[in-house]
Amino acid sequence: MCVGMCVGMSPTDTLICWIFGQIVVHLPRTQFRCMPEKATSQPTLAVHYRLHHTVLTSNLARVVKSMGDLQDAERLFREAIAMDPEFAEYHQDFASFLSDMIRFEGAAVEARRTVELDPSMPEAHRLLGFILMQLGAPRRARDEYAKAANLGDDEAVLDMLRASYEAETPEWTVQARFRAAQAQLDAKSKAEVELLLMQARTALDPSIDVQVALNDLQARFPNDELINEAVHLNSNTE
Repeated sequence: MCVGMCVGMSPTDTLICWIFGQIVVHLPRTQFRCMPEKATSQPTLAVHYRLHHTVLTSNLARVVKSMGDLQDAERLFREAIAMDPEFAEYHQDFASFLSDMIRFEGAAVEARRTVELDPSMPEAHRLLGFILMQLGAPRRARDEYAKAANLGDDEAVLDMLRASYEAETPEWTVQARFRAAQAQLDAKSKAEVELLLMQARTALDPSIDVQVALNDLQARFPNDELINEAVHLNSNTE
């Protein structure tokens, strides 16, 4: 049975109206078509209906969240997962929602489930890395960021080096320099990457003059605030 109402269903229509609670969601005709009640007895049509009902629920959860009804949004996120628990993106959406709510323990559960279901999603590994950082687990966060970077997410390169710095693993940072060199980053991010690599090298080799190394970075990135601040702080400690 079609749970809603179709409006203006002529052969040339491009949109239908789907009544879902108090929200009207407009869907392209190619995405969903209201089936007669008798047709849903056919397995393929029933699957088709359930699939799009789940998509509607997931999309509606995001709409409701944007409207500020967080309790109802959470209910809808959970409903979408219950209808299709093996679909990784529903778990990722819920993980992101819980993270926004500062509920990091629950967010970590959903984010881990996401990467278990689909380890090929760089954004899922990056989200899990962020959540793990909030939970005070920088080493595990570093590894998730690295997975995202190895899947082609260049922005995750800076994240993984920051996490490595917090985890106090300079050897790991130095080993990651080749991936860092490949990343396509803006000038500010590139400067921070180079600063983190320099900090790792000087931590491993006390013979390196930190001020000289900082001055070299400052010459390469003369307008970078972070490097300028590092130069200033280091000069005050000597």
